[in-house]
Order: sequence, then structure tokens, then C-alpha cells
Amino acid sequence: RRRERPRAAPRSPRRARRAGPCCYGAATMSLRFVDENGTRLEDFIEVAQGTLPLEMERNMTLIQDLDRIVEDGMRKVTEMETEYYSNATGKLLNRANNIGEGPGEDTAALEAMEQRRQECIAAAKEKIIIADQSYDLVDKFIERLDEQLIQFEESLRNAGEFDTSTASRGDEVAMMTNPAEAQWILGKVIDYRPETGFYHVCDIEERDKRFMLPETQIQLLRFDTQERMQKGDEALGIYPDTTSFYPCIITSMPRRGAQSANSGMCTVQFQDDADEHGITPHRMVPLQYVMGHPLPP
Repeated sequence: RRRERPRAAPRSPRRARRAGPCCYGAATMSLRFVDENGTRLEDFIEVAQGTLPLEMERNMTLIQDLDRIVEDGMRKVTEMETEYYSNATGKLLNRANNIGEGPGEDTAALEAMEQRRQECIAAAKEKIIIADQSYDLVDKFIERLDEQLIQFEESLRNAGEFDTSTASRGDEVAMMTNPAEAQWILGKVIDYRPETGFYHVCDIEERDKRFMLPETQIQLLRFDTQERMQKGDEALGIYPDTTSFYPCIITSMPRRGAQSANSGMCTVQFQDDADEHGITPHRMVPLQYVMGHPLPP
């Protein structure tokens, strides 16, 4: 069985869901980096969240209202047609029995039915127009969002905060096998398939447990990212004698000369790790097993 850290009390469901970092696989971003493009992107998203749902709700309400108009109008047309055919049939029977006038055409009834039909057709056409407007509205927002994302990506690349590298065969990575649990564990890359963006990985302890995971469920353990961490940063680190990552706060970093891809220890304080006296110990964790943990939104 997987070795997990001992703990005095079970983690609350809210904390368990928020245990994993906000990670996008190989494309990692630092939330500390906020420039003009990032601010514009946030402003645009805020506007979109405020106006787009309202516009869509208004359009959907109009379409529902027009639906009712069409349904009521077609029901009325059916009733008028039934009444018209009933009257025509009665007149035909009377004529056959030499009673009353011949069937003739009820011009007023025909005109009323045609008017109703045209009203239904107009309402149906208006529904199509509103649906097209809704599509154009969403499409416009998507195009603007794409433009903002491209500018934001360029800013991140220029600042060295955007990494598109991938893990190689044999590399150790943090992996999330079950997004519902949001728990990151240590794994090893068996293969990466760039055509699909999926990693073939195995559990670091139980090698027979293998998974096909998308990049969004893989976190690279990269030294060039880890060395930018500093005291006070929130992070995820492997709890000593386990292979699971837990939320922690970095309390000290190794000296520059001691940092390398496979050496260097930092000290951290893990969440929910206080002893019976309420004191949270400082624990030593290899820097290579500590990864960024952005603050939750």
C-alpha cells in the first residue's frame, strides 16, 4: 500500500479538494507575474463574466417567448382550420339535401387563418435571427479572448515564465490520477505521446500501476522552476517517508551552492501537521520534490 503521512485528524472535504496546485501540465505559469497584458486579460474576463451571461439569458428568454407565440399561434390556426372544414362540410351536406346555400368560400376565415400563419412564420424567423445574434456574440468574445491569451502568452514567454517543455522517459513527475480527489502523487514517465498530449506513467512505488494521463494531470518537477521559489511561498511537497504531495509553506531554501537538480534540502511546514501542543514542525524535504502551489482563486 502507498505510504502516506500520519495525521491526527482527517482532512476536511474542502481542504482535500484544494490540495492540488492549479497546474496546466507542461505549460506552467507563475501567478506572481502580472503585467499589463495579464491585467487586461483579467479585466476582459471579468467583463465577459458580467455581460455575456446577461446577454445570453436575455436572448434565451426572447427565444422562449417567441416559442410560446409560435405554439399558441399554430394551435389557433389548427382550431380555425377545424372550424372552417366543419362549416364547409355542413354546407356541402345542406346543398346535397337542397337545404340552404352551397359551400362557397368563407373569405374572412381564410384571411384570418393566413394572417395567423404569417404571424407564426415571422416569430419563427425572429427566433433564428436572435439565435444567430447569440452565436455571433459568443464568437466575438471567443475571438477577443484568443487575442488576449496570445498577448498574455507572449508576455510570459518574454519574461521566461512560460514553459512548453515536456518530461522525458524515466523522469519523475507529480501526477493526479483522479481529478475528483485532487491528490498529487509521485510517478515516473514511461512515454510521452505528443500527438495526443498524453503521458504514459506509472506509480513510483507500484510500477505495475500504470496510467494514461493528459498534460493537465502531470506536473513537471523542474529545477529551473524550483530554484525561483523563496521563503514564505505556498507549495506542495512530498511528506517525509511518503510519495504523496501535501500543501506546505517554505520556511527556508538551500544555499545557492547546494542547489542542483538532485541535491539541496529545503525546510517546510505542512498544513494540518501540528502536534498535540499545536506546534507545526519544520520538516526537511528535497527541493526536487517541492513544486509551486499557487493560491486558490
